[in-house]
Amino acid sequence: AIYTFTKHNVFITDTDTVVAGSGKLKKEYLNKPISNFLIKSIGRRDKILENHFKEFNFVNEDKIECSYILSTILVNGEAAGMIVIISEEEKLGEAEMQLASIVSSFMTKYLEQ
Repeated sequence: AIYTFTKHNVFITDTDTVVAGSGKLKKEYLNKPISNFLIKSIGRRDKILENHFKEFNFVNEDKIECSYILSTILVNGEAAGMIVIISEEEKLGEAEMQLASIVSSFMTKYLEQ
């Protein structure tokens, strides 16, 4: 549903794997192990908006040139995964960051039940 609205690739990870996704890159990344960079970001409970095109290490050691957003999912106070939005075509901004925060909050509430 988010992809329909934003037209950007949207992924949900747990602490070690891409568990859900939508967009053009879904088949390439679904069920793949996430990178060490992302594992560390989850552990730090990062919320990151990279609004310039930059090399991003998302899964394994594969790198992609993109603008991206990371927003940690917390469950009972513990980091449980991450919402990742990736755009290869246009720079992401504050609106997409707000959307990622809303989705991570929704996931927190959903997973805590």
